Parts: sequence; structure tokens; C-alpha cells
Amino acid sequence: MQTLWQDLRFAVRMLKKNPGFTIVAVLTLAVAIGANAVVFSVMNGLFLRALKVPQPENLYTLEHGSDKDSSESYPDYLDLRDRNRTFDGLIAYNIDQAALDTGKNPSRAWVYEVSANYFEALGIQPYLGRLIHPSDEHAPYIVLTHAYWHAHFQDNRSVVGRVLRPSLYCRRCNPAQVSRDCVDLLG
Repeated sequence: MQTLWQDLRFAVRMLKKNPGFTIVAVLTLAVAIGANAVVFSVMNGLFLRALKVPQPENLYTLEHGSDKDSSESYPDYLDLRDRNRTFDGLIAYNIDQAALDTGKNPSRAWVYEVSANYFEALGIQPYLGRLIHPSDEHAPYIVLTHAYWHAHFQDNRSVVGRVLRPSLYCRRCNPAQVSRDCVDLLG
């Protein structure tokens, strides 16, 4: 223990002798520690934190081939779903961007285009109203996250059943009703 204190005193004396080196060393450590904290926060948010669904350890991703783009067509998904004998359920989703006209000012949002059994298979319960289910397979419903509902509709419960006009990549789409639900899938 005595040698540890001697080494620490010697290190402090040397740092006082070379203030330029001391400043560079302290700044380097500060930047490295800050960068490490940011990277860990992102990794924790994206990969390490469990999803807010019942039994997240039972979720799997099916990929086709070794391509980096592992997307399948919707008919391929339907074929896999109908032939499935292994999993409790298969879901399909696609992440996209859309402009959504809420009546006041249009805004762009990240959207998940999901199969009708998405919420049922994940075991997610609605905050308000009802979620889409397999009988809604071809109905154009929109499910809002709690955060989007709060930010754009100020927690107005009358948004359920209201007609909104989504536009994927600015192409014309049929009006879609807002599903009777608000769930917070992402945060």
C-alpha cells in the first residue's frame, strides 16, 4: 500500500511538471469516456433492452438466404404463415416513412406496415380502443403509438375512428381510419 501512495504522488508531480501533456491526457480521457457512454446508450436502446412484449425471448427473425436484404414478398409471407407448423405465429412488417395529415399540419412519421395478426401474435394490449386482428387483413387501419397520439392529438380520445389521410412516398392512398387504439411499441 505504501508503494501505491508513492506512485500516486510521483504521478501527480510529473503531471504538474508538464501541464500541456496533462491537459491533452485529461481531454482525451473525457472524450473517450463520453463517446463510450453514447455508444453504450445507443446499443442498449437498440439491442440490449428487452422489447415491451410478453416473452421477448421467444421472438425470432426468419431470413431467406445470406443476402443483407432479407425481405420477403407478402405472398411469400402468406405461404410461410399457412405452412407454419413450428412457431405459434408468424408476423410480417415493413418499416417505411409516410406523411400523415392530422387536419392541422401534415407531418412525416416512421411507420410500420404490419400484418393483421401482428399485435395478437406479440401479445400487445391496446391503451385505447382495439387493435387490428386477423379479420382486418385487408382493412386500412392506422395504429398510433402513445407518443405520436400525445404529441399530435394532445391525448384526445375522440381520435378513435377519425379519418386520416396517409401518403406513403407522397402517392395517393385511400383514406384510412385510425384504429381504436394507442399503444407504445417503441418507448
